[in-house]
Amino acid sequence: MNQDSSDNRFTASRPLPPLSERSLGHWRGLLSAWWLLGGLVILFSTIFGVAQHFSSTIYMDEWDGMIGFWQKLGNGDTSAWWAQHNEHRIVLTRALFWLDLHFFKGQGYLLIPANVILHLAIAAVFIVAYIRFATQRHSLAVVVGVTLTGRFLWMQDDNLTWGFQSQFIAVYLFAIASFLAYSRSTREGPLTPQVLGLVLAFTSMLSMSNGLIAFPVLVVMSFMLRLTWKHRLVAIAAMGVAWALYFHDYRSPPYHASPVDGILHHPINVIHYALNFLGSPAAFLGAGLHAPLILGMLLLTTVTTMGVLLVRRGELNSYRLYIGVTFTFAAAAALLAGSGRYNLGLDTAVTSRYTTPALIAWLSAFLLFADVASKTRFWTVVAVLGVLVLPAGLWSQRIMMTMPPQPFYRDVAVLGVKMGIRDGSYIDWMYPRNGQDIVVSLMNYADKEGLTVYGKDWVRHIGTLEFSRDRVDATACKGSLDDAKHIDGAWLLNGWALAEGDREAKLIVLTGQDDATVGYGVLGEVRPDVAQAVAGASGTTGWRGYVISANGQVSAWLYTRGRFCPLASNIDFRP
Repeated sequence: MNQDSSDNRFTASRPLPPLSERSLGHWRGLLSAWWLLGGLVILFSTIFGVAQHFSSTIYMDEWDGMIGFWQKLGNGDTSAWWAQHNEHRIVLTRALFWLDLHFFKGQGYLLIPANVILHLAIAAVFIVAYIRFATQRHSLAVVVGVTLTGRFLWMQDDNLTWGFQSQFIAVYLFAIASFLAYSRSTREGPLTPQVLGLVLAFTSMLSMSNGLIAFPVLVVMSFMLRLTWKHRLVAIAAMGVAWALYFHDYRSPPYHASPVDGILHHPINVIHYALNFLGSPAAFLGAGLHAPLILGMLLLTTVTTMGVLLVRRGELNSYRLYIGVTFTFAAAAALLAGSGRYNLGLDTAVTSRYTTPALIAWLSAFLLFADVASKTRFWTVVAVLGVLVLPAGLWSQRIMMTMPPQPFYRDVAVLGVKMGIRDGSYIDWMYPRNGQDIVVSLMNYADKEGLTVYGKDWVRHIGTLEFSRDRVDATACKGSLDDAKHIDGAWLLNGWALAEGDREAKLIVLTGQDDATVGYGVLGEVRPDVAQAVAGASGTTGWRGYVISANGQVSAWLYTRGRFCPLASNIDFRP
């Protein structure tokens, strides 16, 4: 049987009709709300995380950089303000140190909030610049959401919870503000934008050595903005004065590779490091091993292409120049880090503190794209990022709920040194082993002055609080003494404790058979086994303590609200 070629059981496909402007507006509104909500969730969850991870126990560079600085000032050495810290002159951060030490005994009540405020200030510069100067404004809500996301992802936790890192944020804040101010300069206009830009660049230099890069960036901007030679010479002279001042009596850190040697003789290693630096956020979002390198290359290629096209087409205006040089500044920081640290290994390029400039680079790339893209292309990219990147960023925030063990180990180090015990396995978490003589001396100084964690009650009670049977309350807690092991010159004990309704309980008192106080412990170790087995227990119910000598069985007591609560003794401990 012949089949009719005009069989009408199937009809030709037709293209879907385009969405109406009303429908597009609806979906774009939802997408804007999604980005704004996501950015706000990341902002407030990170602030919550900063509060949760707050500790007055300082570590690493804070000891010589803050306590050592305070000690020198106390001895009349005012040159400590300008002295190098590694390759940096951290004058602004030292001002914050001074304020925190003067008003809060160095307990971090100013330093940690300052980190958050500095991140907020960077976000504010980006957002205000977009509102006032952007060539086209597709969506303020999206830009605010993207900016908050880029500034407050928890992957930057080292630059949020470590009081020493204000310098690392401030250098970018003042440099970015400098570029924005200088970009408003015109040939015939007032000098105010140029002067303000140079002052802010100088302030950036006083934060970290990276700020030195801001001056040549401003010089290049003076040419690209077609300023008069008088204005260009002012920028060049300012750079010369700033650099001469900075490098007067400068000494290269002995353990860093030479940046010049790195660039000249190991350029592949340096570039590899810098690209991993720029792509480092990918690693914290769960991407694969090679993702930072690939995304770093993609980022650099994309922004370079946009920049070249803008210059060739004559479409580079002052706002786009500001965004472009901001990206360049972050990329230059990656290159400088690579030139001085390539010998430390590529894994050091993918660290929490480096994600701050890397995220600034990614945020700058997005803002530049937003200023040159058509409306359709902008919303397409925003949708793709909203489906792939924002959920990954939100999911990555969960890591803040995991308490790392290092802060507790540092508390144990404080406990040991306070008791005259140098347990290197814990002091290692406080300061590198080759500098432990230095840090122990500074810890003793901080103890004498009541600075940092030494101003806390639990530390002040070590060596002064004596056990008393008259203040025993067996109903105030649960817990046990689990184990003991011998270390050099003492015994290290551990167990767990849960105070009923007292989240501030921190100190364990250890007594001998005659009720004499023979040692102390500190509460706060991560113990997931206890959290799972004991109703109402948090994840940080573990404790560790020291006994130097005792007579007979040792008992453990949790000191809570002025009372001593007995912890079950599961071992017969006889040192």
